[in-house]
Amino acid sequence: MLQRFFTHPIEITIHDKAVMFNSVEDFEFALEARTAIPLDKITSAIKSSVHDLQQEAEAIAVAEDKLAHMMSKSPETSDGITMRLKSIDSSIFSKDNGWRDIIIGLNSDDSFESCKYKQVALKTYLRYLSNRLEMIKLIQAELEKQDANKQSISLATAKTGAFEINNEVESTLIDSKSGMTKLPKGKSVILDVKQGDRIEFILAKYKCELLVGEDIKFIDSNGTECLINIGINKVGRGHACSVKFSSELHEISRVHLVIANHNDQKLELTDLSTHGTYFRHIPA
Repeated sequence: MLQRFFTHPIEITIHDKAVMFNSVEDFEFALEARTAIPLDKITSAIKSSVHDLQQEAEAIAVAEDKLAHMMSKSPETSDGITMRLKSIDSSIFSKDNGWRDIIIGLNSDDSFESCKYKQVALKTYLRYLSNRLEMIKLIQAELEKQDANKQSISLATAKTGAFEINNEVESTLIDSKSGMTKLPKGKSVILDVKQGDRIEFILAKYKCELLVGEDIKFIDSNGTECLINIGINKVGRGHACSVKFSSELHEISRVHLVIANHNDQKLELTDLSTHGTYFRHIPA
């Protein structure tokens, strides 16, 4: 009886296409990929103002609280979740990754066996919202830091009228970046990659590279290798970065570079740094 409950198949229409899930486990596995943030959502967030990002973050927080409260009132063994889920306006769910279609499809099934699927969907959707909120806060913090730096530079210019420049260091950096492309600040650059490709980077003044093989690895200026996972990878000094530089490297921003890995076939590079990022794509 219990085994039948966990393997009860369910059919959901997503983007006008019927999709069959043979078990709760299959359903949960399929939803994992839908916790990633779509490319257009990342691009839109990067282009947004701090005020717009704050409004979006507040809306997400409200949705999180409402859905988390509903889950706490609906144990997995109860069909109460069916009634509560239907009482919520489906517009609270994002259309991203087909989430709204999934919830609407689940709402069309009133069976007791569908309760577990609904719990899994809500739990996974909350993870998606959490990922979006983390991305927004990350971009917000970097934009606020850039605004503060601009204000600091403006104040210094007003007081001194000039800056001291180390010509020797500057000429060295210019030579080392020769033939490389500077990433535009806050705008995504998308690269198609395949096995054997290499991407050279200079983050501020530190040479790094990406190697594309069976997986994708980031090699920092000390030769340390870090795996670039599918999805969002943050590079910098911040504690939330998956590729983390020493806190002593002050030229590296807390979040210097964001690398969105789309199934090891496309890389989306976004510079969020103060001192810039240069790259050169060397095909196999």
